[in-house]
Amino acid sequence: MKLLRIHDNCLQWVVFLASCYFVPLACSSPSNVRIYLLAGQSNMVGEGCEAHLDLLVRSCPTAYGHLQSSKGNWSQHPKVNIAVYPKLGSFSLNKHLQPLSSVGHGLREEHFGPEVGIGWTLARKYRDTNILLIKVAWGGINLAVDLRPPSSSTNWNGKDSTSIIDKYRIATSQEVGHYYRELVTRTKSILTALPSETYGSNPELSGIFFLQGWDDLEATRMNEYEYNLANFIKDIRRDLNASNVPFVFGELGQHGNSHIGKKYEDRVD
Repeated sequence: MKLLRIHDNCLQWVVFLASCYFVPLACSSPSNVRIYLLAGQSNMVGEGCEAHLDLLVRSCPTAYGHLQSSKGNWSQHPKVNIAVYPKLGSFSLNKHLQPLSSVGHGLREEHFGPEVGIGWTLARKYRDTNILLIKVAWGGINLAVDLRPPSSSTNWNGKDSTSIIDKYRIATSQEVGHYYRELVTRTKSILTALPSETYGSNPELSGIFFLQGWDDLEATRMNEYEYNLANFIKDIRRDLNASNVPFVFGELGQHGNSHIGKKYEDRVD
């Protein structure tokens, strides 16, 4: 069982990851296929802009040149696919399972997210393996209420008798953990829809990437973030039948720690 915390920018946060931390795991998926879940909020959805990536490619071709062809088109990795659950409607293999492109799997068609760095890095590590990334993420969600895991049904310090509904001033108990349940349901629906001839009769995850924290930048939410995150890791592994897979959670590094204060450095973002 492995847990890794990475602090870096959106594109590079897994640069050294694959060669150091991901190890082969026994699962029901074919040995030549590895499946990873990408979950979180807006920075996992992907708001990196096409113009910025183009600038990176031109200014630092050694590091980013592989993301664009010599004709100026965005590259598609031949051995990495990505399944992004749509914002509206249900998942469709024909529409939503695609080759990984440098741009196009983010908030809009001109955006990209961490899937670019993750996909290319894993492919370099597992050269004889096909990689599938499953991305299920929403902007503007928090861990305290929206993604709250089942094991966090009580308050974090065991002393606060205030109900979660009253503490966070929400309307109904159904709001608590709504997006956690959706994350589990949507991930399972994608795994179930995968063609068995490629992904096996019972495809399983090889790892989980998580990028979230901004919407917990409030004192009450921050105080219990560590408690909720530990429960989230435990519960999501259990509910997705992935009890021994590595869990990687990333941080944003553009502004250092000044915007939240050193006190909360290890709790949020």
